[in-house]
Amino acid sequence: MASLQDLRRRISSVRNTRKITKALELVAGARLRRAQSRIEEMRPYADRMQELMIGTARAASSVRNLALLQQRDEVRRVAFVVVTGDRGLAGPFNGQVLRRAFELERHARAEGQEVEWLAVGRKAASSL
Repeated sequence: MASLQDLRRRISSVRNTRKITKALELVAGARLRRAQSRIEEMRPYADRMQELMIGTARAASSVRNLALLQQRDEVRRVAFVVVTGDRGLAGPFNGQVLRRAFELERHARAEGQEVEWLAVGRKAASSL
């Protein structure tokens, strides 16, 4: 059977673990609130971007002979617009976007197409 001193040590250890756990919960809560705040700050941007995309799609369907929208028999030159983030909290997003862009580049070059890049975002600009 455990001695009284062992039991006291164990109780103290559990209390310390509880304090550490509580502190970690507070830190995680603060990070979560900060991330939610950033998401809310981006909402007007996302709404405006959606409006622009809908407007562009509507305009493209109403214009029949726009040169940029005509399908071509032979594509000699392509441009990739790569949009990445400027700040952190993106997880693997930036890496996945860049990886996919490089895959598309290899595919285009294999078909004999000339590739041009348009980088939006600090991560894309530094990688391209």
